[in-house]
Amino acid sequence: MKRKIYIILVMFLLAVLGFFIYLLASLYAINRLGFDLFAFWPIAAVVVILLGIFGGLFLGKIWWKFVYIDRRMKKIKGNNSTLRN
Repeated sequence: MKRKIYIILVMFLLAVLGFFIYLLASLYAINRLGFDLFAFWPIAAVVVILLGIFGGLFLGKIWWKFVYIDRRMKKIKGNNSTLRN
């Protein structure tokens, strides 16, 4: 359960971060050039959000493996070696 919540939160974070970067790029284009370069902005926004979601899924799984599985195995191996000596 904890793993699913963690991965969902990472997916949400990257989706929001991607959308925020998209909005900043859009505002920059409007202010500097006087027109919006993102003419199809709903399609681009959906693509950015989907990339954030799938990127968050990928990143969440890798980070979960690194933080919770690999570190726990190192602690277990370290504790077992000290108990044997």
